[in-house]
Amino acid sequence: MTSQPVFAPTLSSVLFSCALILLSGSVASGQGRVTIPAQSSSTLEGGAGVSVPGATLPSGGTNNFPGKKGVPRVQGPPVSQPATVTTSPVRISDAPIVEGEIAAMQTVEPVKRNFDPKVQKRLAELRRELSISEAALVARITLPADAVFQEEARTVVDDRAAGPTLTKVAEYLRLSPKKDVTVQTFYVEGGENAKGIAWSRSLALLEWLVRKGEVPGETLRASGPAPVTKPTAKADATAVGETEFVSRIEITLR
Repeated sequence: MTSQPVFAPTLSSVLFSCALILLSGSVASGQGRVTIPAQSSSTLEGGAGVSVPGATLPSGGTNNFPGKKGVPRVQGPPVSQPATVTTSPVRISDAPIVEGEIAAMQTVEPVKRNFDPKVQKRLAELRRELSISEAALVARITLPADAVFQEEARTVVDDRAAGPTLTKVAEYLRLSPKKDVTVQTFYVEGGENAKGIAWSRSLALLEWLVRKGEVPGETLRASGPAPVTKPTAKADATAVGETEFVSRIEITLR
């Protein structure tokens, strides 16, 4: 009799068959489902993380830092807030703005000039006759206050003595392109009511310029009086270097 070969089952095949039987039984009974928790690719515990395709991270998580408040997890890059730019209240020109820069330029309106040759010639003559100090934006006329007003009535304009000079001053104010005119009187301290008299003189001169000089009143204004701080050369000096404090009137044009 010929003997049939007997194939002894190996240990691995037996275990594999048992596992299939148990798994099929569990699936059939609806039990034994396997759930894999979603984890990030790395953990703070030092162990290897398990990456699960399709798993999403929650917007907030538990505290992973003992002793500190919970730190929320934020997806995506942080959103930067636009910077707030505060500018001073200046006039902005129409100059082009370069990307990445802020162009803020203050513009100055040029003085409107009358280029009539006759007007320019007359203005030059008045500057010379009245010794007017003039720059691009400012002109200044200086008059001795005591020579403009009467000696007896110190706040009344002396038409006889000062009339011709004031007439030229008024003409210069009318022809000049600078129409912001300020009158200020400087007084010598120590006199009786010197400051009050100086203020009255400024107002009296403004009235004269409007009434007799025909200067537009809206271009004129008076500034508060101020004391004289620097002496000037004495008019009737008998020696070199003699000085004195003299009341004066300054008319400033801008």
